[in-house]
Amino acid sequence: MIDDQREHAPEQEPTPDGFTVFWEPGYFSPDEIEAEQPDGTRVGAVLLVGGRRLGFPRTLPPGTYLPRRGEVAWGPL
Repeated sequence: MIDDQREHAPEQEPTPDGFTVFWEPGYFSPDEIEAEQPDGTRVGAVLLVGGRRLGFPRTLPPGTYLPRRGEVAWGPL
């Protein structure tokens, strides 16, 4: 992981069905980040809270990796 990624690691809030994951403020653009869930399903990032937060449209299960520009940058959750 490069220093920029450590400095801007996502925040995680546990929920009963997984994790709410977000960056606030949104340091990256939505097209840079995605979530790769344990079953191989990929979820694209979206802008939330009027564009101030980058996150995902749903909670993510444990074991999810977060690639940035196609390379794993964070995870597993």
